Amino acid sequence: MDLVTSAIIAAIENGSRAFVREVVALSYTRLKTVISRKVADPEPILEAIASLELDPSSVSRQFALRDTLNGANVSNDIDVLMAAQTLLYQIKPPPMVPATTARRRRRTTRSSRCSLPPTAT
Repeated sequence: MDLVTSAIIAAIENGSRAFVREVVALSYTRLKTVISRKVADPEPILEAIASLELDPSSVSRQFALRDTLNGANVSNDIDVLMAAQTLLYQIKPPPMVPATTARRRRRTTRSSRCSLPPTAT
C-alpha cells in the first residue's frame, strides 16, 4: 500500500472516527481536507473513505481506496504526503535511537578517521 492509503487505514483502525484520540482525529480530518482541496472532484475519494470507515478490515475496500487515490494522482502530491506522514507519526511514532548508540557511532567514526596507516620500518 502507498503512504496515503496506509495512513487512512491506520487512522480508521485506531478509532479516529469515534474521536478516541483527538490529535489523531484532527490529523485524519486534515488529511481528508488536503485531499479534497487537491482534486477537482473529491467525491469518489471521500465515498471510498466513507466505505472503508464502515468496514475497515475489508481488503477489497482498502484496495478500492488505493485505486481511487491513484486514479486521482493524489499519492504524488507533497502536501498530501506530508499530511499522511504526520498522521502515521501520530498513530505510531518512529523508534528513537538511544543517545548511547549515537555516541558510540560518533566515537567509532572519529577514531577510524584519525587512525594512521601502519608505517614500514
